Amino acid sequence: MTDTGNPVPEVAEDLGINETTRASWVSRATRAKRTAPKDRDVLIAPLTTENARARSPR
Repeated sequence: MTDTGNPVPEVAEDLGINETTRASWVSRATRAKRTAPKDRDVLIAPLTTENARARSPR
């Protein structure tokens, strides 16, 4: 289900998203929910630093 209460396949169809993309997004969302917030912070911290370095003028 989505935030709107509509089934995911219905929303995907309404948005013109193909089945493979929808399945991938649902899989990622499911894995993200299983990741504890602390684990996410550990994963995000180095990416945030790398992103800041990439954006800084050289």
